[in-house]
Amino acid sequence: MSNESVLKNIYKLEEVWLKHIGCKLVKTSSGIAVSSLYNVSEDFNYFLLEHRPSEVVKYPVVKIRRSDDKTGVLSRGLIRIGFKKGDCDDVQLVYTPSCRLGHPACHNVVMDGLRIEESEPQRWIENNKYDLNRDFSVGAFTPIRLLKGTTVAGRVNLLKRKRFIGIFDLFIAKEFRGAGLGRWLLSNLLRKGSGKTYFIQTWETNTAALGLYKSLGFKQVDRYLYFSKKEDVASFH
Repeated sequence: MSNESVLKNIYKLEEVWLKHIGCKLVKTSSGIAVSSLYNVSEDFNYFLLEHRPSEVVKYPVVKIRRSDDKTGVLSRGLIRIGFKKGDCDDVQLVYTPSCRLGHPACHNVVMDGLRIEESEPQRWIENNKYDLNRDFSVGAFTPIRLLKGTTVAGRVNLLKRKRFIGIFDLFIAKEFRGAGLGRWLLSNLLRKGSGKTYFIQTWETNTAALGLYKSLGFKQVDRYLYFSKKEDVASFH
């Protein structure tokens, strides 16, 4: 499968996920405007620039895919109209069936009392505005809970598209972190998805997560470059 095809599929997965969490996506001649009523983070309020920038870019945060800016034209154009490069990029990684799980002994460790449960959305979501506004009718989502005994130790949300599976909302409860539960969960999901290509993303500063994903066989395929206006802008809307 070509790298172009892989990128097309993973960004389609992300587009569906953004709609699932309540974001509004508006396509324009130069990119896609993303906004959220429920979360003011720049992860959910930005302009994804795909073509030459212009003076009409109104969002305080602009993302560029490295794959769309191989010559640096987009980056230089943003800087010329008053944007500055952020200190941290967002990294996209994929795991394909041809990849081998590194250090097999690490992944075969038996952890007593752990099990994976495909959950109903009502049992999976947490009682906050961000979760309660999810729309599970958008896309083929499988919400999963990681249980240790009867306690919810973690959760993840899988989105299926053809032979691609997006891994979103991966979370391990604070009291269970550092004990290998994230590795156990991902290892088991990858084994069950024979023949599938998995997609996951994280901040480049999240070195612990990046180290885990790469040790499992994930490979970096792209990254988002972040740019923001030099003056502070309070509102994304």
